[in-house]
Amino acid sequence: MKSQKGILKSGRKIISTSISFGYYREEYKIEIELPKSVSLLVRGDDGDYYIKNINGSISLSLDDADAELSDCGGYSFTFRFDDGDLKMNRGKGKIQLDADDSDVRIYDAAFTSIDADIDDGSIYLETSLSDNDSYRLNSQDGGISLVVTAGGGEFDISHDDAGIRCDDSFKKLEVSEEHTRLSLNNGKAKVTIRSDDASIKLASK
Repeated sequence: MKSQKGILKSGRKIISTSISFGYYREEYKIEIELPKSVSLLVRGDDGDYYIKNINGSISLSLDDADAELSDCGGYSFTFRFDDGDLKMNRGKGKIQLDADDSDVRIYDAAFTSIDADIDDGSIYLETSLSDNDSYRLNSQDGGISLVVTAGGGEFDISHDDAGIRCDDSFKKLEVSEEHTRLSLNNGKAKVTIRSDDASIKLASK
């Protein structure tokens, strides 16, 4: 793990081992307490990460690992996942996401910018939309569920073999075989969705 000041070595390391019937098992648990304002950079393989109450920027690059973020108050999030899942609440500011074979679930967010690419996975996202800001979601083979909790905007959706569902809050501006354009609450946010073989669901609260 790294902060802007260097490698973090503080914390407690707990190692437990057990041997039975020729089976060897080794478990590691690392707990690190940090100042709330610190920024966090994590590169890891094959593990579970739980991050809470970090208010600086957060960058995670994980292979075959899951991460859960709780009550993190920063304004910049960068995630790269390969065969791992992400769960997060209360995100805000900017988020950049690149995920392969991953499931992403984000609740109660207030993002002003989204740049997300999902390949062979799904994303469920609850966020408000900010006027004059832009949001991009791209899925090759999976699912996109977007719940708008406040605000509104125009939705430009390009799709190939995708099913689109939206509630009655969305006004249809244009519908064709490969392109759909919607508006919500007369807002000025710009939402761009690109899908190959993915299901798309839009809702508002």
